[in-house]
Amino acid sequence: MPNQEERFVAGMSHVAVLFSALGLALNIGLLVYYRQRSRFIAAHVKQALGLQVLSIILSWTVGLYVLFAGFGLGFGRIGPHFFFGKAMLTGLFLFLFNGVKLALVILGAIKGFGGQEYRLPLIGNLIAGIGE
Repeated sequence: MPNQEERFVAGMSHVAVLFSALGLALNIGLLVYYRQRSRFIAAHVKQALGLQVLSIILSWTVGLYVLFAGFGLGFGRIGPHFFFGKAMLTGLFLFLFNGVKLALVILGAIKGFGGQEYRLPLIGNLIAGIGE
């Protein structure tokens, strides 16, 4: 059973995902510091980092798509309705994605604070194998 410090750090690593670049830097620092000291913390931090990196990649991809679609760089017919429709769909996608991300952060934090192992759905096993 992980001690109190391990449970706290593991839970907070998931909460740090909500703080974008600051959370990314914090989790990288935690992984470097705890990699050899605590397998429990390292496992949780890797899952949190995986979610954070996926979130950053999707956010940038969607942002670039909207930027290029808005300026008409090869995405078909352009007009005010075209851009408004794309912006609405993009906003809906980001709203849903951030809702799922928040749910995964909460679940990971609960598991971390509770001293339980946690892997993200679908990509958790892949993330766990990185750096082994």
